[in-house]
Amino acid sequence: MEFSIPDFDWNSGDPAAADAAIRAAVRLLAAAAGRRELRCLIGDSRERWSERPQITGHVHAFFDEWFFQLRGRCRFEFSPDERLTVVAGDTLLVPRGVPHRETAGRDADGNFVNLVLVIGENSATLHLAQPSASDPAVPDVYRMLRMPGVQFYRGASQAVQNADDPAVSGLLLEALFRRMELDVGVAGDRFAPSPHHLAGRAKAMIDNSRADQWYTVTMLAEELLCSPNYLSSVFHKSYGVTLKEFLIRNRLENAQTMLLSGRLNASEVAAACGFQDAAYFARIFRRRFGCTPSQLSKRVDGVSRRPPLV
Repeated sequence: MEFSIPDFDWNSGDPAAADAAIRAAVRLLAAAAGRRELRCLIGDSRERWSERPQITGHVHAFFDEWFFQLRGRCRFEFSPDERLTVVAGDTLLVPRGVPHRETAGRDADGNFVNLVLVIGENSATLHLAQPSASDPAVPDVYRMLRMPGVQFYRGASQAVQNADDPAVSGLLLEALFRRMELDVGVAGDRFAPSPHHLAGRAKAMIDNSRADQWYTVTMLAEELLCSPNYLSSVFHKSYGVTLKEFLIRNRLENAQTMLLSGRLNASEVAAACGFQDAAYFARIFRRRFGCTPSQLSKRVDGVSRRPPLV
């Protein structure tokens, strides 16, 4: 299967052409999902939330990544013996906490394109990717759109991860792309402007931190060789949220995900996420999620694990 999105000059920087390609890709994916022609894959791993992953790659503690392969192929490694290759027509959901390394591969015509939906606590973005100019094996972001309806995308991600029937997964994929069709129709003016370079580096450090690694504003400022006040200021201007609030919010989201995994109790999660005061952790967790960590932990009987990928 190959998706013929409109051709455009990747180097032109023309957002209108890129937006047209994104809309065309989403329409084609929605139609293919309606015909049940897409494979729905989950990139889970026994290395999820590992303190010391065995591969050098990405570990996103605070968001899920959903890859939709349009042209070419992409090889994913999750551990030394857990890997898979996606081809055009495949969808791959990589849940937060799963270490992964991507290697782009072109098709017979020399093409590689994928569409990636990134789903966080309070935002979702959609971007095109092609091989990096500096390293053709590494996919690089070309165009990014902010997507409305983040709650829908978070729900779809959780539903697909817990689906135990391919027919259900197929229905969920169709619903996902139908919603994306609606959203990309109004997302053209939601181009995500480039953040201040220090804000972008700070966010990348937070996003790529290990589950047991946490930062403070001061720590980030020291690593980026600037003052905490200046870093906080440019971060707020770039992302519309204070750096301190972003750090706490993401630590809480990480804590929620770890509790839902059923592997750690509330006290262990608090310590792993850098909360030394258990009462404070319980208070702000309840304020954000409507229940205490212990209450959430008791609701979780454990999440069934899929067999290792080979």
